[in-house]
Amino acid sequence: MSMNDIIHLNVGGRRFVTTRETLCADPNSMLAKKFRSGFRLRSAPGSRRGGVHRSIDPDSFKLVLEYLRNGCRVVTDPPEDHAKSIRADADYYGLGV
Repeated sequence: MSMNDIIHLNVGGRRFVTTRETLCADPNSMLAKKFRSGFRLRSAPGSRRGGVHRSIDPDSFKLVLEYLRNGCRVVTDPPEDHAKSIRADADYYGLGV
């Protein structure tokens, strides 16, 4: 396993493709602990091989990925109607937003 591995995610029915490195950008987060090199992923039932399924708001998760891809910095203000959901997801994942 490498930090350059491509990870396929199904989040609330929307597919995301990212790298293990992105998911581990915040080393103290739950995402980093879950996807760190050496952790063996199991596909969710019905997912294609190597896919991971999460039942959360895909719009919020998109902003979580943006945060991780930008060096753990918030670069865009979340839409007002999603702010609470995004905060809850950031707390769930243990992100230092």
